Amino acid sequence: MAQKTVGNYTVDTWYTSQTDSTVQFKLAQNPNENCVMYVMETTLDSLPQKVLVPIADYAQYTSMFMPRMYKSQVLHHTNQSSLNFVMGKQRKFGVSVSQAETDIVQFSLNLPWLPDNHYTLLLSTFQDPQTEIIHVYWIQYDEKNYKNISGSWLLEVPSPTTKNFWGSSVFDTKTYPNSNEDIYGSWTLTPLANNKTFVHYENYVDPGWMGRQVIDDVVKSTLEDMPKIISVIRTNVPRD
Repeated sequence: MAQKTVGNYTVDTWYTSQTDSTVQFKLAQNPNENCVMYVMETTLDSLPQKVLVPIADYAQYTSMFMPRMYKSQVLHHTNQSSLNFVMGKQRKFGVSVSQAETDIVQFSLNLPWLPDNHYTLLLSTFQDPQTEIIHVYWIQYDEKNYKNISGSWLLEVPSPTTKNFWGSSVFDTKTYPNSNEDIYGSWTLTPLANNKTFVHYENYVDPGWMGRQVIDDVVKSTLEDMPKIISVIRTNVPRD
């Protein structure tokens, strides 16, 4: 059986970026999901804690020139939180974190094939005490995902609900806009010898019916952006 190809890239085949030979990427496909996942790996010449600094500085994404992004606004931040959440509305796998820094962040992107993308993410940063591996997890902060969150974090954040015209409580989509059906992903920063870090990145986006009609173009644009993200991180890693 022939392997699936999307945007001229074969699923589950590793490619080397043409603009950065240190970056490898591939598309992965879960049979339960509408779209492909983007996977990227590289090694950076810095400790995981330093690599994390530009990744977790969400408010500065626009000033760091993350590709296509023109807005990044932190709506809420908590330290040392414990929470459980589900990554992937179709794939549905659970993640539990403790003593994690957790943010709610609103982003806006300019897309070449679709209307501007506005989305809100819940991002949680957790370091495994045994392995010292740092994980950054994110899910789309919307009504369905919010209902699946449990843990002490819920007591630390403002309610995301508001009253509609009829006085019923509804999820506040004005404060927490989302253009997509689903977003989730992670950074995994693994310490290596000689103060290096192995970086593994995964990102799944289901842009909805309209986006799936031009998915080949969406995939091509996204894969072009991935090595640019690594370049932004490399440039903004603290040198002290």
